[in-house]
Amino acid sequence: MIPAQNCATRPVGLAGFGSTLRAVAPALDHRHAIAGSPEPADGWIDATDLHSPAGLDAALGVIRDHHQASAEVAVSYLTAWYAATVVGPAVTAFVLTRRVPDLDPAGISVHCREGGWFDATAFRTRRMTIMYSDPVLTAPVPARIASELITQAGGPVTERVLPAGTYDRYPDSVGYPEGITADDPIEVVEAVADVETLRARLVSQIVGHLEPVLADLRPRARLGHAALWGAVAAQCGRAFLLTERVSGDPHAGRLEADAFFASASPPLRARPTWQQFVHRGRPYTGMRRGSCCLAHRVTAEFCTACPFVAAEERENRLREWIDTQGPGGLAV
Repeated sequence: MIPAQNCATRPVGLAGFGSTLRAVAPALDHRHAIAGSPEPADGWIDATDLHSPAGLDAALGVIRDHHQASAEVAVSYLTAWYAATVVGPAVTAFVLTRRVPDLDPAGISVHCREGGWFDATAFRTRRMTIMYSDPVLTAPVPARIASELITQAGGPVTERVLPAGTYDRYPDSVGYPEGITADDPIEVVEAVADVETLRARLVSQIVGHLEPVLADLRPRARLGHAALWGAVAAQCGRAFLLTERVSGDPHAGRLEADAFFASASPPLRARPTWQQFVHRGRPYTGMRRGSCCLAHRVTAEFCTACPFVAAEERENRLREWIDTQGPGGLAV
């Protein structure tokens, strides 16, 4: 195993909710995330629609028809594509900014492309769990409203903590922290003291959002819980590794993922494992999925991360993939 050197990831510069998403954007790969309601356009779906049987059946129908896929492949694709759109912004925000966006489906929209693939996430609310050390908590609260805010928070918090809804309720009396503006606010759902507690919030947000969807998908195909949650775990693992595009640290994403999966099992027991190697003098981490995505039934070829691909072949493929990306390429 390649030893880790100084794996701490420092939060990138940030201010409000939108700035948080922009800070992590390079790590979202070919997807993107926005703060606020999306412009009216074809393809945007409220996440609550996919939490309903009719919405799931419609989404699965698109995938089956476009890809000539079986029920099992359609469910596997939908699980992976939807999970990636949800977990990507959450995982990258946690690693790179030490913030966790609220994943309540009532406040999220996703954009569906032709063929049933999701390429964007819209957070219609700007709710986040953050740490007490977050810059957003450094603005002083006027003394005349401090006691009410402390009462609202329901505990012994400092007068610098801004509970959820503060900006909406006191637009003229609460000074915004540096960089926070009325155009880019953030609603603090909760402030926590340490990374372990914040990580637990990340796990609960991801599992809480996806568990009902997977429960509804389970009877629609002959796929077990390990296969479905394995698809989610693979997207989580990929999101963690992609944070290197912002942090520049070749080890932090892997170590953060290990800590995440230790907290998320069960249900994410079919987690990916790592394939570490050195290419052109630089350390890289590739991924071996914990379950097969079934794409080979459509493409007639196993994916590079597939558990059925031999380690030597996987490494050779990853080396070729890194070289095609040019400077800054990753084994993801």
